[in-house]
Formats: sequence, C-alpha cells, structure tokens
Amino acid sequence: MRQFTAVVNPTAGGSSGTAGLLPLARLLREAGARLDTVYSRSLEHARELAREAGAQGHVVLAVGGDGMAGCVGGALSGTDTVFGLVPAGRGNDFARALDLPADPRRLVETLLHAEPRAVDTIEVESAVHARTCVLGSVYAGVDAVANRHANHSRLLRGAASYYAGGLRAVLAWKPAAYRVTVDGVRHERTGYTVVVANSGYYGFGRNVAPGARIDDGTLDVVIIKKAPKRLFF
Repeated sequence: MRQFTAVVNPTAGGSSGTAGLLPLARLLREAGARLDTVYSRSLEHARELAREAGAQGHVVLAVGGDGMAGCVGGALSGTDTVFGLVPAGRGNDFARALDLPADPRRLVETLLHAEPRAVDTIEVESAVHARTCVLGSVYAGVDAVANRHANHSRLLRGAASYYAGGLRAVLAWKPAAYRVTVDGVRHERTGYTVVVANSGYYGFGRNVAPGARIDDGTLDVVIIKKAPKRLFF
C-alpha cells in the first residue's frame, strides 16, 4: 500500500486548501494507506517539505492550486519520487490538464491504483527569480498582472478573484513590446501577452494552447497580439 505525505497550502482557495483534503484523508486511511499531513508556511517551505517526504520514499501530494502544484512538482523534478495532486485552489489548471477527477472517491482510486506517468517540467529563471522548475505554463503580460492581482486579493476568493484581477489588469493595460526567441529564431511582437505552455490551460480554465501536451517533450509558445478583453477575465 502506498504511503503518502500531503503538503498543504492552508490558504489555497480561501479555506478550501485544508478542507479539500479531509474527505480524501478519510478514504485513503479507510483503504489502508498511511497519510501524513504537513503544512507549508511559504512556497520555499513547501519545497523543503516535499523533498524531505520524497527522500523517505513517500508519494508526495500537493494540496492547493496551480502555484502549489508547480512548487511541489518542480521541487521533485528529476527525482524518483511519485508526485500526486489534490486540487484545492482557485484555478486548478494543471489538474484539468491531467484530467484528474473532482469526485473524492474517484481521485482516491487514482492515487491508490493508477500507474505513475512522466510529465514535463519547465525550468525558469529571470532577473527577479532564481532558477526553478515549475509545471503548467509561464507567461508575461496582462495575464501575469491579472494573476498578481488575484493572488493579492483579500476580499475575493476562487473564480471571483480571477475575474476581478483580470478586469483590473485589462482596464489599465497598454500593449507591450516583446522579443521572443524560439528555437533560435527571434520574434518581435506587440500585444497582450506571451505564454510558454506546457499544458493547454491557464488562468482558471482558459484553453490558450489546445495543442500543448504535458508529456510530449516540447513547449508551445503563444503570442496574443489582439484579443477580446473578456479573454482575460
């Protein structure tokens, strides 16, 4: 029987980060699995907790949203640790790309009996971020501003924070100039955003890169020059 450690973001999706684990914990233990639960104080702390659990041979579960999934999954990239996901955040786009069931019983069946599969990760480094590995997609532009607004929202949670963040970002946005190099070819564009997509979904279920696959060894680069403003909220 598999042994699990759940790394929980207590603030994911409001209070649902912790609440989302409760039915799964009960079902896992009823099935005879052992589950340890640890709570992160920050993304860096979550990475440390994930690596410690992985070193003990546990299946590591990220409980939270896309930020938590990318943080924990990225920390375990390149190791033999099996990574699982309990979607309990605002967007849950990587869980959507994995086609994970929302029903707790079906998700537990997946965690207990499904064969692990390899997925791609993205190595990212910038002037303000140290090199790290993430899942899903990375982007620069109006959507990044919208995501920042959503993550800093204190009054709104869930989908409402994304819609409000998107509206605030779009209303103040002016098209930006981008220089993007893909496979050695430089592209200069002006527009709303650039998305480097490991999966099709980002920003609360928007399928911006329908051809992207999480296990094909490639990244899809999407440059949005013009689009209806409603795309971003």
